[in-house]
Amino acid sequence: NEFRIISDENTIFFEGASMMFKKDEFIKNDSKDLQLSKIKEYFKNQNNTVIDSKNDIVWQDTNSAMYLKTNYENAKFYCEGLGDGWSLPSRSHIKDTYSIVDNKIDKAFKNGINSSYWTNEESIDDVLKAWSFDYKSGREKIVNKDMKLNIRCVKASK
Repeated sequence: NEFRIISDENTIFFEGASMMFKKDEFIKNDSKDLQLSKIKEYFKNQNNTVIDSKNDIVWQDTNSAMYLKTNYENAKFYCEGLGDGWSLPSRSHIKDTYSIVDNKIDKAFKNGINSSYWTNEESIDDVLKAWSFDYKSGREKIVNKDMKLNIRCVKASK
């Protein structure tokens, strides 16, 4: 079963399964289900994320995704500096966060703007360029690495 987990400070919502829990009750609940155990362990330690079970990744969903703009090298450095396997997203993963219906970032994300975001993929034709994804147009673009774009980090879920 594929689902997306959306959380805030107090609740956990399983989109696709249409289940909602109070975060503290969910963490205390004793479950033998391996996937739920992994999710419970994750929520003991993290906030401001969106879990994407389709791609088995966790998305950063902090206000830095709206306000932090920097060049490509600094964007990579920022994500890697978060530790624990954080990085810039692939082109295919970031495209999955775009809602064709709403013409913007998926509503699972609390923090996002219709702007361009860096991906982890560099141009194979020009070392001074990298791929970005523009939520305003819903398209990916190759841009100069010295441009200042938004950042949203991602990591593999555990």
